[in-house]
Amino acid sequence: MKLFIVESPAKIKTLRKFLGKDFEIRASMGHIREIPKRGLGVDVGSGFQASFQLIESKEKNTRELLHLMKRAEEVYFAQDLDREGELIAWHLYDEASLEDKKVRRVVFNQITKKAVLDAISNPRDLNQHLIDAGMSRTILDRLIGYKLSPLVWNRFESDVPLSVGRVQTVALRILVDRDREIESFVKEEFWNIKAKFEEGFDADIHLKKDQKLSADEKDALMAKLENPQAKVIEVNARQEKRKPKPPFTTATLQQEASSKLKYSAKETMKLAQELYEGVSIEGESKALITYMRTDAVNLAKEAQDSIRGAIERDFGKEYLPKKAVDYKGKTKNAQEAHEAIRPVYFDLPPHKVKPYLKPEQFKLYELIWNKAIACQMKPALFDSTTLRIDINGVEFRARGSVLKFEGFLKVYDDREIDNDSKKSAEPKSELPPVEEGQELGVKKLIPEKKFTKPPARYTEASLIKYLEKNGIGRPSTYASIIDTLIRRNYAQIKKRKFETTELGRNLCDWVRDHFPRVVDLKFTATVEDSLDLVARGERPWRDSVDSYYGPLRDAIVKLQGFVEEELREEEKKCPECGEEMVVRSGKFGQFLGCSDYPKCTYIHKVRKPQRTRGITTGIFCEICSGEFHLKESRYGKYFACSSYPKCNNTRNKLTPQEVSKFKEHLREKRAKEQNYEQKSSESGKQNSTLSS
Repeated sequence: MKLFIVESPAKIKTLRKFLGKDFEIRASMGHIREIPKRGLGVDVGSGFQASFQLIESKEKNTRELLHLMKRAEEVYFAQDLDREGELIAWHLYDEASLEDKKVRRVVFNQITKKAVLDAISNPRDLNQHLIDAGMSRTILDRLIGYKLSPLVWNRFESDVPLSVGRVQTVALRILVDRDREIESFVKEEFWNIKAKFEEGFDADIHLKKDQKLSADEKDALMAKLENPQAKVIEVNARQEKRKPKPPFTTATLQQEASSKLKYSAKETMKLAQELYEGVSIEGESKALITYMRTDAVNLAKEAQDSIRGAIERDFGKEYLPKKAVDYKGKTKNAQEAHEAIRPVYFDLPPHKVKPYLKPEQFKLYELIWNKAIACQMKPALFDSTTLRIDINGVEFRARGSVLKFEGFLKVYDDREIDNDSKKSAEPKSELPPVEEGQELGVKKLIPEKKFTKPPARYTEASLIKYLEKNGIGRPSTYASIIDTLIRRNYAQIKKRKFETTELGRNLCDWVRDHFPRVVDLKFTATVEDSLDLVARGERPWRDSVDSYYGPLRDAIVKLQGFVEEELREEEKKCPECGEEMVVRSGKFGQFLGCSDYPKCTYIHKVRKPQRTRGITTGIFCEICSGEFHLKESRYGKYFACSSYPKCNNTRNKLTPQEVSKFKEHLREKRAKEQNYEQKSSESGKQNSTLSS
């Protein structure tokens, strides 16, 4: 018997048609093992060694799988082709203690007969580097979630369990910062002057970049423009090309489904999963799109040829470039998937499959289809004209743009997405034919009062775009991150825009004060870079975990006074019942409690270590009026309140005024010390004279 194991049972029906009776096809139902909920589950002192147990809700299915794996002649692991899929395959392999000669790892990014049979004909070994990268992420998320989440449970009132996450808290910080930027924004008045011409078009006054007219400047210019005499000083006419953008990646699919279809990231990924796993068409299950978790923008040659055939068939040769268009992605952070998201069958256009799809599925499939077709079409062509006009020595400019050849815009218009505004998608008006030196008739000069606008609130699309651009997290996790922010009541979506709650802001501020690296955008992005190095075999995974956990551990010790892995052996076991002691959180702070609670109610408070005094600053704590001391840890200098442990107030920086005060304090301190040393020296000389 040959055993073929996939992640989702939805794929089994489609795969059974390709594989026949030689294969037993089963699904793992996603992950089969997890780190135990009780205790940390990661031995930090032994190189971040994690303990795993079978997921209880899936244990029956997993036991059956393990039994079949031991009986099978060959075991084909056909989990998804990303790091998580590789890690799931490894968990199955490890739990079953399989012989290596029985194991076959197969990957395919589309569920078609050819792709699946090609994968079976070309199996590979489990990729240890991908496993290590997946393990690194699992352990990091465990350490952060387990160590930090309990610290906030009783600090903030909430009807739902609170959590701190490696990427979700950074996403929250981005939303909080934007909201505060909007609230602190002070609008400023400025003016524009519009000229209307008898020739039937308008022009605006031309200003230097970032220059804005004040009311006084406007009045002075309007006085200068009395009895206006207008002349064309330059006509700049050119043809502009707008090239199609690459086919969808996970992130761009989420962004454009949000902008065009008003779908949430979570809904988009759910529908894409259904299209990938297969839908019933005329009684036959067919997978309609390729794998939907990918950073790649390239297309297989077979797909390019099929798309070009569809373009020629449906639109004609005038829309077809001489050769296929190749796209290159950002190789630095590219995931392991082989292709961009695209349709599988180019003889199944949206209108043919519409009767077999739910309305939501159809809209997303049509979006993916149109994007894939458009990316291989000719550019759109515009005739663009700019007029420079002199009115009484003041320059005005008018711009016009006319679409001359639709090109890819006939299938997929993305202009409003680029500019994040539907207005920008409207074609600019065509200008009348004029020549350089031609005099124009000024019908009216209109001063327009305007106000600066605050930055826009984030939508799901713009937040995902920001996260991807800055290398924060992975596109495949964005949907769950956004869902978590909403479920935890850290943010709400109103009129399709994020607004953070008071709870979200308070939690973000607390994490920023005590664990600044957790919400540091650049540092979080470097963690992703580090995981990429692990996936490519260029860095040991334990180094990657330690580079993040090291600073985190020191911050926990500073706040909590201890970390689990450094407890003495007698502190790790309950003296009353022998069960493991775990870190718990109460209204009076962190403590060690028996893991068998409520059966056993034993608790043990660990005394926090006293901080060293440090250098006095002459600056006093705004919370308790204790003096700040300058201290130093292995990760740099910081300022801490001398009233610790009663007051935990710390700072990384001082204000410019406080810096000046600190320097003055040091000068006074040095002067006193020098005066004391001088007096001591003089006293010593007198004593020496008396002795002699």
